[in-house]
Amino acid sequence: DLQDLVQLALKEANRSHAPYSKSPAGVALRGSAGCSASGPYIENAAFNPAVSALQSSLVHYVVQGGKDWEDIRDVVLVQVEGCSIGHEWSTRMLLEKIAGQARFHTVKCKRVRT
Repeated sequence: DLQDLVQLALKEANRSHAPYSKSPAGVALRGSAGCSASGPYIENAAFNPAVSALQSSLVHYVVQGGKDWEDIRDVVLVQVEGCSIGHEWSTRMLLEKIAGQARFHTVKCKRVRT
């Protein structure tokens, strides 16, 4: 059941700091041992580089005790439909490189609370 990951990713999209692009996003992931982690997209004053939602969720995964990227089984990205920056492509590309076995799901919503 991915609903818990969707809710976690939505929570992170709501915590996202995207004052410049107005393109909030959140990622939640789950490892094979049941370890879940999540993270928001975070922009800084220089706009680039920003910290992607996948990057922040991977840091959280390691802090939670996740050991190998190969153990990641499911990843959910929540982003706003029609925003200026789409997070799906970059999330998918990085995920394919480090955890190609993971099932990737994108959920687009009308808006998030920011």
